[in-house]
Amino acid sequence: MPAVRRLVLVLVLGGLACSSSVEPVPCTAELDRSGDQCVPHFDACGDAELPLQGGGCRPVGVPPGACGKGFTSDGRAGCAPILPATPCPSGLLAVPGDAVCREVADCGTDPYGAAPTDASTVYVDAAYAGGGSTGSREKPFTTIQAGVDAAPNSAVVAVAAGTYAENVTVTRSVKLHGRCPKLVEIAALDPKKPALELRATGEVHTLATKGSMVRVLSAKGVLLDRLWVHDSGFDGVQIGLGAEATVRGALLERNVDVGIVLIDAAATIEQVVVRDALLGSSGGGQLLSALGKSSATVRGSLFERFQGIGIRGDQADLVIEDSVIRDAVSPSSVSAGALDVNGGSSTPPYKPFALRRSLVSGARGGAAIRLSLVDAQIEHTVVRDVEGANGGVFSLTGALAVRASLVEGVESYGVWGYDGQVSLDDLLVRDVRERGFDHTFGFGVGAFGATAGRASLALRTSVIRGCHYAGAFLSGADATVENVFVEGILPRSDGAYGDGMAISAIRSSGVPLPSTATVRRLHVVHAARAGLSVFGSTLSLSSSVLACSEFDLDAETAFVDVFGGTGNAPFTFSDGGDNHCGCGAVEPRCVVRQSNLTPLTVPKPP
Repeated sequence: MPAVRRLVLVLVLGGLACSSSVEPVPCTAELDRSGDQCVPHFDACGDAELPLQGGGCRPVGVPPGACGKGFTSDGRAGCAPILPATPCPSGLLAVPGDAVCREVADCGTDPYGAAPTDASTVYVDAAYAGGGSTGSREKPFTTIQAGVDAAPNSAVVAVAAGTYAENVTVTRSVKLHGRCPKLVEIAALDPKKPALELRATGEVHTLATKGSMVRVLSAKGVLLDRLWVHDSGFDGVQIGLGAEATVRGALLERNVDVGIVLIDAAATIEQVVVRDALLGSSGGGQLLSALGKSSATVRGSLFERFQGIGIRGDQADLVIEDSVIRDAVSPSSVSAGALDVNGGSSTPPYKPFALRRSLVSGARGGAAIRLSLVDAQIEHTVVRDVEGANGGVFSLTGALAVRASLVEGVESYGVWGYDGQVSLDDLLVRDVRERGFDHTFGFGVGAFGATAGRASLALRTSVIRGCHYAGAFLSGADATVENVFVEGILPRSDGAYGDGMAISAIRSSGVPLPSTATVRRLHVVHAARAGLSVFGSTLSLSSSVLACSEFDLDAETAFVDVFGGTGNAPFTFSDGGDNHCGCGAVEPRCVVRQSNLTPLTVPKPP
């Protein structure tokens, strides 16, 4: 491992230099001596590392060993899915971990594929023309519905190659096996009815449907295995009325409205590809939607190219692991967020939501992740490459915990919460652009509240780099900040703002609601305006470094609320000691200045 270069910041707080006849007080382990002063030192660290006072670098973002199954470390605190470099053609798929496109299922050499046949098996072959069908291998039925109707409970219905123009309804517990999706297709005869509907416990394996949906109603223990569901005029797979199903190894593409929709149902979705969901007459364009009293667990899947919302949860329990949600392809008039989850109830306890070891990218217009009235946990996840006004991760009323994750290359903001509790640990936020249409915002992380006691931020062991407007922004919130590095905060394109951390009051019920921040070991370097700014709020600062900004530490009485109204409130500063300011030249101490800085404006919730 190469030697780490030591970077010594010559920054000073307080005290007159001792005379040469007086032995100077020894410096602590985290400080170096510069003349008669003890100043902090930091090692030069990479852009995905937190410089520690006293030396050393702590990685932030996603640790290389924490990437999801089917992902690999990108070497820059993120993870990249192992997928083909170009899109798979129609009928082929690749899930995270697949470097090349492949068939949904192998066709084999037997006319009935890998169906587990026995004496009770019923056979179907559209090409049979011998008459007198009995369902035997020698005299198969010629329609799938006839085979299903003749099969006893738990029997296998084996289907040979062919296009079956019918609408199939399964009302008994059977196991339907096609030779393979490439060769066996149910083409809906009536597109207003499901191509295939299951109303009883059963299994469907290795076939395709076209022209209408696959629907599961009320039945428990249903398995949809390696299906190719495509070109349905209304939804791809619909699971409802208390049904419980597993969807595994399937490909769903070019379905209108929603690829997979759950309505008061439960589903496990594993190693599935859902892509190219199309807008319908009433909207849609969603890849997965879980509605009502539904629950969905998604693992190892790819959701891509959506025209509406990538994945939507409404009053549902939702868990997503080791998956990719990417690439809005919506018209410019449509706001396309990648993930939108609404718990429904305005009072606690809120619905849980979990996102682990995944990638969310390519949202356009909408937020990459928008959460409302949920208690959310996001860990070991990458959010990147977002265009549009609503940015990276947003949480409205509820709890948001983000741990060991990366947010980069987004617009408007990185991570923020409104009227809720935000907890951020080992987070890396970098390269947040200002909002394109009006050139505002572009901050890294934030917490905003409109009601006393409802908004809070805990920001720990994190790095914020290359943002606009502010690195961290509080308004009407209580915050604890510890071991945080903020660097290279830029102004808006008009040259305004650019604070490393801003702490502001907000107006609530006509009166100022100040923020209260306890900050320890904050290190801000090269903010365009203030290293740390306070607007009508309370700050307790200790063991921190504010270096090489136009104003190191500034406090004002003025503030601006979320609706653009202005107000004034007193500010309070408590110096906890061991704070250091300056940029090369020595200052006698960290001075709180009043420079008549313009307060930051709080964004309205999307």
